[in-house]
Amino acid sequence: MGFGGNRWLVFLISFTLASCAVNLKMPTGRFDSPETMGIQGSKELSLLSVQGSQDFELTRDFYTTPVDTGNPIQSQSYLNYGAKGAVALSPSLDLSFKYLVDAQPMFQIKHQFLGEPLSEHVERQFSAALIFGLGYAEASPSRTVSGITITNSHVTEVLDVALSLGYRIDKSWLFYISPWFTFYHFKGERERTELLVPTLSEYSGSGRILGYSVGIEWLPIGRAVLRVEGSYTKAGVAQNSETGFFVGAQGGFFF
Repeated sequence: MGFGGNRWLVFLISFTLASCAVNLKMPTGRFDSPETMGIQGSKELSLLSVQGSQDFELTRDFYTTPVDTGNPIQSQSYLNYGAKGAVALSPSLDLSFKYLVDAQPMFQIKHQFLGEPLSEHVERQFSAALIFGLGYAEASPSRTVSGITITNSHVTEVLDVALSLGYRIDKSWLFYISPWFTFYHFKGERERTELLVPTLSEYSGSGRILGYSVGIEWLPIGRAVLRVEGSYTKAGVAQNSETGFFVGAQGGFFF
């Protein structure tokens, strides 16, 4: 086998191990400006965001090692890709859906309680909004080796809250800061079946992440929008915790 074949073998082994892992991924990118869209029925579509995440590996291979909620392996990743869609329910209320690869999809509701919405483009104004989010994800990977089948059913529930404060410099530029907190509750069941006899074991745990984000929103031309932000975060699962600083960007358009 040549060098190219070895590379493919390494990739295949790495992919197999990754697919057997059980992780808790905590996104660090927010991109939550304090201004709602303003006109009822308006929409925003962000086709691509790049951001970091605080990651906790609960087990590297659920087949050989049960989930350990008390001593997860900590890590950080910086290139995570996602997308977002939003619709204006009223001049002061937006509903959005956020998706990040390998993380939990989330619905968010944003209520602007200070300042005029984006549609008014009021220069030199302060604005503020509260954002609440709910997320959910489940997976049940299964693997059979030598007649022994192990299935790991895993559920993650997410509760998110944020405050976004901003200042619109002019029609194109908005500066914002946002403290936020996300709580994760996860639970699962590991089923080991040998000779048609199942053996069950259950686990549960929680995680949290507190962050502070600073960002710039730019409306360069037409209905395009670009947001760039930096976030300082502290995340933890059980007694394990870590801090980090991440930079992210999001691009999209209104219609």
